Amino acid sequence: MSKGVSHSFVEVLWTMAEGKSGYIGVASSQTRFEGRPAVLLGLVDLNERKANERLLVEAKHTADEANRAKSMFLAIVSHEIRTPLHGAMGHLELLSRSLLGYEQREWVEMIQRSFDALLGLVNDLLDSTKLEANALQISPVAMSPNQVVESCARSFEAAIIRSGVAFYCLTDPDADQVVEGDEQRLTQILQNLLGNAAKFTERGSIAISSRRIRQEESEVWIRFEVRDTGIGIPAAMQSAIFKSLAQADDSISRRYGGTGLGLFLCRNLSHLMGGEISVRSEPGVGSVFRVDLPFKPTVRTGAQASPLHDVSAQVVCGDPSSYAALVKRLRHWGATVVEGEPVNQPIDIRLIAQPPGGQWQALSAIRLPRLGTVSVTVKGPFAPRLRGQHVEVSSMTSSGLLDALIHLTGGVVVSPEMPRAVASDESIGLQLDILIAEDDAVNRTLIKHQLAALGCQQVRIAVDGVEALEMWLERRADLVITDLGMPGLDGVGLLQKLRELDPEARVVATSASAAAEIQADTQLFSDQLQKPVLLSDLRRVLRTTMLNRPDNTKINASREPGSDELDVLLHQAFRAEWGKERDQIEQALLERDRDVLCRRVHRLQGALMALGLDQLVDEVKLLQRQCVKGDWITIFASCRQLIGNVDTRIK
Repeated sequence: MSKGVSHSFVEVLWTMAEGKSGYIGVASSQTRFEGRPAVLLGLVDLNERKANERLLVEAKHTADEANRAKSMFLAIVSHEIRTPLHGAMGHLELLSRSLLGYEQREWVEMIQRSFDALLGLVNDLLDSTKLEANALQISPVAMSPNQVVESCARSFEAAIIRSGVAFYCLTDPDADQVVEGDEQRLTQILQNLLGNAAKFTERGSIAISSRRIRQEESEVWIRFEVRDTGIGIPAAMQSAIFKSLAQADDSISRRYGGTGLGLFLCRNLSHLMGGEISVRSEPGVGSVFRVDLPFKPTVRTGAQASPLHDVSAQVVCGDPSSYAALVKRLRHWGATVVEGEPVNQPIDIRLIAQPPGGQWQALSAIRLPRLGTVSVTVKGPFAPRLRGQHVEVSSMTSSGLLDALIHLTGGVVVSPEMPRAVASDESIGLQLDILIAEDDAVNRTLIKHQLAALGCQQVRIAVDGVEALEMWLERRADLVITDLGMPGLDGVGLLQKLRELDPEARVVATSASAAAEIQADTQLFSDQLQKPVLLSDLRRVLRTTMLNRPDNTKINASREPGSDELDVLLHQAFRAEWGKERDQIEQALLERDRDVLCRRVHRLQGALMALGLDQLVDEVKLLQRQCVKGDWITIFASCRQLIGNVDTRIK
């Protein structure tokens, strides 16, 4: 025994007479015997215990292997299921844009919602397996938290309103800023919370909100809340609901369905993003789910614009939370908000959002505002619709509300009955030579039809990277869209080959994986599209390609100097067509149609180049860049300035 140690136990590997080995335990303890120091020894047979330990280790190893096999199976199946799902959802989007009857359109929308729910379940299963393997990652991008909130609200608006439940979307103007964060994971959290609220709320109201709670130099904290008046959660179960496959009780699963994965993922995603999720709930009263997340501020671009400076406004709203949110937003935009009823005080704009006690008739008897009235309802249009001096707009879009207010102040005149059919995209990709590399037949068919819907006529399709490279060598393309996971030469390999041939080659990747799962070398792609590829995302890629395409229409450079007669003829032709062209530009502007506006000003650019008006050409190019990523306030200002300058120049 060591000095100072009174008790010890040692396991000893013992070789027996027959050559077999076994374990014995030797226990020792200091004591006294007949008045003298002594050591008491004991021997224990450990062979049975060691055999049991080996069985436990083997059982644990077997269980771990089975769990890994289960996770791998779920991951593979979930990933493979997404491919046909993406094909079905993409074709449904194309079908929804065709000429359908009212009942047929309802069927298509119902199928789309069902596929959205199925895809959400598949993604939850896939993410849960990644959590078990510690493979779930966060991918920060430049994003607007409020735009994510409004987008999620619009996704659930129809289903919630159809069930007879009131729905509110309340965004904090202090959270309008662009930050760096994982937009996809934030969307996943909010959609899970809204999905639960819609599922468990049969009467009353649901509200989703954002609020900036802390602003520091290195990070900004934003709080997201989803409130409902649903069935509520007992206090004893509130900690358990964030566990995998957990629900408050079995009767909930039988009555409402669900897997119990959603809140488990919300908690883990919140923690991965450096935040927290919590719940306050009372059975029969409702629940409040709160998510606090940190984001990295982006570089500020200057002082906040005040588009409603010197405008007085009144808010009429029966919901206190909505009233407070609208008042704060109006003041943020520079308006002076008049509290109460201004009987003797004239106001410029009255904003009506769910008047208390059905006071629509009473409001009609009050003194009319000088500029007009804005009606904000959950069923209102996303693009403002004008009826006389009354503008209707959805409560799910702060940018639409601002457009409506600017319209009344004279920023842009809204045409009556603005709603129109689905915008035609028949010429956005007309001039582009496009090469597709896709090994899945369903996805090849889908993207072919999507490009056709966007007006693309020169489309070549390869079944793998090798064939795509051969097609490129035959004739170079303006745009290459390639799947990442192809056999043989994959998307990254194709990118490397093409960039060796042409360092400026525009190559866009498509993948069913989330942005966080894509390897670092894919960042070299010109852009990335996540499956299912939406027409809006594909349209954005085509528009960007058009703007970045080398300009081979240098008309002005080929003109001979001093061709005065030609100048006169060109100016006369331009003046004759400018009125019609200006009307079409203004129509696209007031309808907030980026694609049509971009095409119109691109066409204007060619005419201005022919006239040699280089300064106006530069203005057009700036406006085209703003059409891709700029906000509508900036686009409105630039477009009005361009129209005014063209009017002045041709007189």
